[in-house]
Amino acid sequence: MKTARITFLGTDQFKAELERQAAAQKISVGELIRSQFERKPSGDERLLEVLAEDLKRSTAEAHQALTAALAEVDATLKELGEHRQQRRGVA
Repeated sequence: MKTARITFLGTDQFKAELERQAAAQKISVGELIRSQFERKPSGDERLLEVLAEDLKRSTAEAHQALTAALAEVDATLKELGEHRQQRRGVA
């Protein structure tokens, strides 16, 4: 694994908090920071991702169904209008 040094500035309080959290977890400050950015999604986050995908799929299906229904309504209205015109022409 290649490593690169990353240096950034923070307040004394921020550094102390990083050191406190790292000590509490018995890891280095670097490992604490890496763990925050390399962490895996929690169970709730994974569930939310699944639900979001379900919602996208359901929304697409609903859109298709509504589009088909609107096309059918338009065709029916057109047919009714044609029948109406035919009745007026006969009468």
